[in-house]
Amino acid sequence: MFWSTAQCHMSTEDGRTSGSGFYAALVIEVQFSQNCPLPLQFLVILAVVFLLQIAAGVVGYLFTDKVMERTEKLMMKAIVRYREDRDLENAIDFVQKKFQCCGVENYKDWSQNPYFNCLDTNPSLEACGVPFSCCIHLKNQVRKWRHRELCLDQHPVGINSCVSINYEIA
Repeated sequence: MFWSTAQCHMSTEDGRTSGSGFYAALVIEVQFSQNCPLPLQFLVILAVVFLLQIAAGVVGYLFTDKVMERTEKLMMKAIVRYREDRDLENAIDFVQKKFQCCGVENYKDWSQNPYFNCLDTNPSLEACGVPFSCCIHLKNQVRKWRHRELCLDQHPVGINSCVSINYEIA
């Protein structure tokens, strides 16, 4: 027989044998007894990891809408604070350049930022605009930069929504 007939049991740090309950919320150092064969220990650990992966996948699937909703809210808060935090500004610019997108839903989201909103009382030079990372470079034209939405017919890569492109990739 390939496997030892000795019984394997799991015990906690203080030597007590754990019951049949699964203590997912508690972090308990699990020690296998000395007489438990190594392949069986590996099999048990592999099964636990597999079950945790399945559980994570199910939870991810069930809460996809909540994750998207919270991501949109978080990104809108980031857009409002765009010029206030240099690291945040660099992160947003990176995402918009990398995924060739502008704003959470589209470029109009930038009107929520005090520097880019289009109010008559806005003294900012960036009023009614968008960050540079929203722009597409057009070669061999007098106007070298255009807003992404204006170029969608000419450049099919110019996607509007940063959230939807990230959602489609994942």
